[in-house]
Amino acid sequence: MEKLIVTGASPFWIADFMRDLIWEHGLAQNAVPSPSDALFSRDITERLRDRFAERMSQPELKQQLLLRQSILGYLYAWRDMSSDEAVKQWVREVTATDEGLVNLLIRLQTSVFSSHRGAYRRIARDQVSPFFDDWSAVEEKLKVMLSGNELTPEQEELKSALGNDD
Repeated sequence: MEKLIVTGASPFWIADFMRDLIWEHGLAQNAVPSPSDALFSRDITERLRDRFAERMSQPELKQQLLLRQSILGYLYAWRDMSSDEAVKQWVREVTATDEGLVNLLIRLQTSVFSSHRGAYRRIARDQVSPFFDDWSAVEEKLKVMLSGNELTPEQEELKSALGNDD
């Protein structure tokens, strides 16, 4: 199992799997007691978590993140296995430019389907804001950035998603 965690070809699937494991043992900012029918012991789960946290910190894996369509769940898994600060540091790095901020937020959208509105994408502020040092400053920056008449398609998509936060 450790080899899969360290070298497996699908780190995004592994992140989901590991997040489930650490939640099962109450190791991820939750207070759930260890179940008696857990897949792995708490000790093994902690070791696997630590090994995967190391992998998540590798530059080549971080570079793959912005190539993915949706990374919100991955960022939560990374935070749960590593730390708030590790994820926030990466967010600071990739959002140093306006283009980087837009690029990241596009990947933090969630898909929603409602019988009233149909399918749409949104930025769930309550889910996204924990990864930023000062979300209100980000919103102010976006307000200015997205107020122009000549927006790129990505900026239009982001403006729409920000307006859809129910």
